[in-house]
Amino acid sequence: MTLDEIGYVVSQYTNVLDHPEEFNTRMNWGQNQLFYECIKNKNFELLEPFKYVRGENGTKPLTFVNGNCLLPSDYVYARGMYYLLDSKPIRVNMLNVNDYENFMVSPLEYPTKEYPIANIISDRIRLLPKDIRFVVFTYIKKPTEIFY
Repeated sequence: MTLDEIGYVVSQYTNVLDHPEEFNTRMNWGQNQLFYECIKNKNFELLEPFKYVRGENGTKPLTFVNGNCLLPSDYVYARGMYYLLDSKPIRVNMLNVNDYENFMVSPLEYPTKEYPIANIISDRIRLLPKDIRFVVFTYIKKPTEIFY
């Protein structure tokens, strides 16, 4: 769906005084259509207002226990992860399930603190090596619902 098509549907309910419930429903629908279309097309410039960084600007980083951490409840799409090793930022390589599983069993390529890996599965993040505790996580969060 194009932005023009979304705008047309939303414009059908611009008289808020007559139909506030329909206006809210249509505006949220339009916002979600545009939001998920941008994610699908990896148009991160338009998604910049939804970018959130856990672990910077006074927010708490993700805390891992034995290499596992629950995803934030407002998480939609991962943009990156890093942690500090002796005050030096180390990027965490985000992998798909197959690549992650292959690294787990490979004696030659097993992740180290200098080259950590992570994988998002269901509602959690798996991280290797397992002794990394705190990670800064950048992600796209769900848009808040429009209510007029």
